[in-house]
Amino acid sequence: MDFLLRGGRLTKVAGAVASFAPSVGRSAPLAGASVLALGIGFGGAALTALTASQALAACSVDGAGVTYCTGETTSRVITTNDIVLGEGTASVDVTQGSTSPAINMTRTSSGWSSPQTLTQSGTGKIYGTGSGISHSTNNDYGGVSITVQGTVKGSNSVGINVKKGKNGYAVIIKAVDVSGYREGIRVDAASRGNLWTSITSTGTVTSQSRSGIHFSSNINRHESTAGVTVTANNVSGAQHGIYILSGNTSTSTDSRYEGSVSVTVTGRVTGGTGHSAIDVRSQSAQKYVKMDIASGAIVGTGGEQFAIRTRGGRLKATVNSGATVHGKLESNSGGWDQIAFKPESTGTLTIVDGIDVMTIESGATVKVGGSGTSVNKLTLESGGTLDVAHGNVIGSTTVGGGNFFGGGTITLGADFSGSGTPKADRLEINGDVSGTTTLNISPTGSGATGEFLVVHVGPLDSNNNYTVNANSFVAGSGYSLRYDASSKKFYASVATATDSCAETSTGGGVFKCTGTITGVASISASGTTTVDAEVRPQAQLTSSTSGLYIQQTGGTGGVTLVTHPTSTVTVTSSSTARSGIHVVNRGGGAISVNSQGTVTGGTDSNGFGLRAQDFEGDGVTITAAGSVSGRTAIGAWAGHSSDFSVSVTTTGTVTG
Repeated sequence: MDFLLRGGRLTKVAGAVASFAPSVGRSAPLAGASVLALGIGFGGAALTALTASQALAACSVDGAGVTYCTGETTSRVITTNDIVLGEGTASVDVTQGSTSPAINMTRTSSGWSSPQTLTQSGTGKIYGTGSGISHSTNNDYGGVSITVQGTVKGSNSVGINVKKGKNGYAVIIKAVDVSGYREGIRVDAASRGNLWTSITSTGTVTSQSRSGIHFSSNINRHESTAGVTVTANNVSGAQHGIYILSGNTSTSTDSRYEGSVSVTVTGRVTGGTGHSAIDVRSQSAQKYVKMDIASGAIVGTGGEQFAIRTRGGRLKATVNSGATVHGKLESNSGGWDQIAFKPESTGTLTIVDGIDVMTIESGATVKVGGSGTSVNKLTLESGGTLDVAHGNVIGSTTVGGGNFFGGGTITLGADFSGSGTPKADRLEINGDVSGTTTLNISPTGSGATGEFLVVHVGPLDSNNNYTVNANSFVAGSGYSLRYDASSKKFYASVATATDSCAETSTGGGVFKCTGTITGVASISASGTTTVDAEVRPQAQLTSSTSGLYIQQTGGTGGVTLVTHPTSTVTVTSSSTARSGIHVVNRGGGAISVNSQGTVTGGTDSNGFGLRAQDFEGDGVTITAAGSVSGRTAIGAWAGHSSDFSVSVTTTGTVTG
């Protein structure tokens, strides 16, 4: 059998494979059984011709120092800079042999600055009795890049295992499905160099006994600037799903080279009992620990000790639309931690050590259980929901030394068991309060009666100069709120339906429409008083004429009206000039209507859903976020000679 030499590259003749160094300069007949082939020269060193017993092996080294494996093979050590499994889309299996791992990437000489790369074409499996793929080096300066398409398995050790020594640089791993008895993917970076690690898995990574993905840089080698980026789909571990230990203490926050941590989850990440789905430990409180939970992704099952746990570093997490975080959240950094829940995302959390900034956007729902929850700055957008009563654990939810930006709904738990006053969750806010937030009460037990504290603004400030007013919080269905302006406390109690649009006991032109009212609900004021009217939660105003009629008869006062999203104002007759809500101002102020509920007016030619007439005042502003309907849905008129301003904004459903 003849073998041809072509520049030292792998040559196949009549189905047989062999490799020769260029210095051989000839072809020669070889014969013998096929066994393992080993590339034993690179980087300018002369390659040694394979013996006859190696001639039919599946791997070979070309003249450029590249190892090519083009057929089925068993476990081997490869020392060249570049390794190619298959060519084009060819699939090559590297299966377990008598040695471990399946592929052992190593270089025996020190000082190499070029990276060592492994590239797999096709989807051949890489199975090792120990590790699937192993790279270990101490003295070289080069990085390592591993890109595999097929399934990698380490039956008794790690799926993909990389150890970089004190001089190492970048580590790049791109894989699909990886499993290991120990870790699925593990990178140990005991480096004092600018090591940057990127781990990407698009399939499933599993561990039978430890963590699915594990990264660690030497926690005692503080001159390291090791950073890591992990992008993972499905990851599970008997201990942690994803575990990261960053030993860098540099004050820089460069996400590539200066020790920052970035984790992106696109699928589901889970851990084992007593451990975490994602666990990050950083030596530097200056480092950002960035987490992006992608749309539809899930972190935690609730069975782990923590869904997300960070110790050191500044957590900056985003839970995107449709994503879920389920379990305990601990961020113990001393830094400025942030977590944002995007629309339609969900969180079922026990916040163990407090969060500095939490944002719950419109459509997002966050359930918080346990006592002593601390959020330094909470933004609850309109349409967002914070459920503190989750699990019916009655405790204290504290919004600490920052401001509260309200607008959505908060559910608090209240225990009515036994006698005396009910025990309830409460918000303690040490900052300014803005917006209007609805407080729903989720009760358990029976027997207790009376008012109970639900909101206290400024408990840690003896001067208590924080901004808050009686409309900062409103009660949900079945409950009433009383605001004590002197102490800036809100007390809740079971509501007693009054079925009226009466002026409150505080006076000053403040009217509350509550209960079920049949017939015209009429409000009137004059002089300097501004009519400040509210149609309360669950209120039902029904009439054959105007459902709600408000007028300011003179002076300098105006009219302000707010209707709750759960309220309804309905006209049952189609007779002439029947309006769901009719506001008339003959005073000097303006008309402002914020309609969030459902308003239904008459259907005749003069029927309006919502009608506002300003004869003497400063114009009309209407905002309709709910449903408004009638022959004419919205009618606004300003006739004062000096101000004809009319502003109408609709974000709900308007039908005319």
